[in-house]
Amino acid sequence: MSALIIIFAVICVLILLLLFLISPAGYRPSVKPFLGKYYAHRGLFDNKTIPENSLPAFEKAKEKGYGVELDVRLTGDGKAVVFHDSTLERMCGRKITVSDVSYTRLSLHPLLGGNEKIPLLSEALEALDGVTLICEIKATKDKADTIKLCKKTANILKNYKGHYCVHSFSPVAVRWFRKNAPKVVRGQLSAPFRSDKTVKGFSAFAMRNMLINFIGRPNFISYNHEDTRALGFNLLRLMRPGLFAWTVKSEKELNKAKEKFESFIFEGFEPK
Repeated sequence: MSALIIIFAVICVLILLLLFLISPAGYRPSVKPFLGKYYAHRGLFDNKTIPENSLPAFEKAKEKGYGVELDVRLTGDGKAVVFHDSTLERMCGRKITVSDVSYTRLSLHPLLGGNEKIPLLSEALEALDGVTLICEIKATKDKADTIKLCKKTANILKNYKGHYCVHSFSPVAVRWFRKNAPKVVRGQLSAPFRSDKTVKGFSAFAMRNMLINFIGRPNFISYNHEDTRALGFNLLRLMRPGLFAWTVKSEKELNKAKEKFESFIFEGFEPK
């Protein structure tokens, strides 16, 4: 009998520990302005005539009435720019790391060889002009650099006249906003990490099952909609944080995502 009691006690402790690790922040009302919306991933772009994360992409999303999700990272001279990749190779054809050079130098390399340059975050906000916004913090492995990016981004966003929130794959970034800008709605980005080898081993397991939520206590979860089988994610759903799907790429995927998610980051089509 005593052995059964010990086993039962261990199971209870493990369940409580799991719930502690995955629990989101406890105030759902703060997320309401962001729910039930469609967010154009990097703006409305085609990477032919309109580059991703460009001012025309943001202006077109605004014109169509969508929210926008964009990416922010720092240049070598500490400017907050809107750009997804760590290097210019894919979008500008140059093997240059964004964090290694000044914004002046970045501006010499137009997006896709056209007329648009990499915008400053402040320029993007001016173009969006009140559009509901999700800002992804593109953290690095350097904690100090990530904190610097968080500070810079928070300082620029505070004057934005529309609804805005932040999310990041980095629990360090989410935690920074929890501690230093608690009124800013924050989200934890995650994915199954089954085929993506950028995160491996226990780190992938913890991210997949949302075991890192205790670090930043996010208000919402942004999760890859293509694979939502993880136990931690499905337990978390019962706690009713905001649930954002990324990145939906067709009407068929959108309809499927609506079974589990409340807001939708989309790309490559326009939701009906």
